[in-house]
Amino acid sequence: STVGTKGGTVDVAFCGCVTFTESSTAGKVVRTNSSRGTPAASGGGKTKFSGSATADHATITNLPNGEPIASGGGTEFVGHSNAGECTITNEGATVSGEIGGSTDLENNSSAANATLIANRGVHGGEGGKIQLFSGWVGGLPRVEVFGNGLLQLVPGLTRFIGSLEGDGLVELPDAGLEIGVPRAPLFRE
Repeated sequence: STVGTKGGTVDVAFCGCVTFTESSTAGKVVRTNSSRGTPAASGGGKTKFSGSATADHATITNLPNGEPIASGGGTEFVGHSNAGECTITNEGATVSGEIGGSTDLENNSSAANATLIANRGVHGGEGGKIQLFSGWVGGLPRVEVFGNGLLQLVPGLTRFIGSLEGDGLVELPDAGLEIGVPRAPLFRE
């Protein structure tokens, strides 16, 4: 099935949000999280995974915000949730000052074997963003970052990803990034 989540459409309105909790799954759903409909609304549409929920084989697109300041469409993984084998595309903005779509992984969540894409913004618009925050426990996702699209890691930690493709930006503030299969730990006898 195809489902969309929109941002607020009137002043001071909150964004639409669909939350998958506990052991729920997105299955093969196709989702689009779009921008807010008015400058005074509270941000773009969101899809959130928490508990042990999984995105499974979903296809999710996070659109940019139509106005500066508030966020575009976004997907968030927290708790012990995981991205499964989904594909998440974070579109870049098309106008200067606009904010691109984003995906955040944090608080013991996993990117599993997902494909995470951050596309370029054009005409001065911000690129899409993939953020691997504190508490993210990994997985080996395929990461594609283009133009001013951004892969951002939390300071002080090393992250593992399956592959990195594209000509985009990677921000490693005192962080490490290892690409490919993680090495087995060394044990001393």
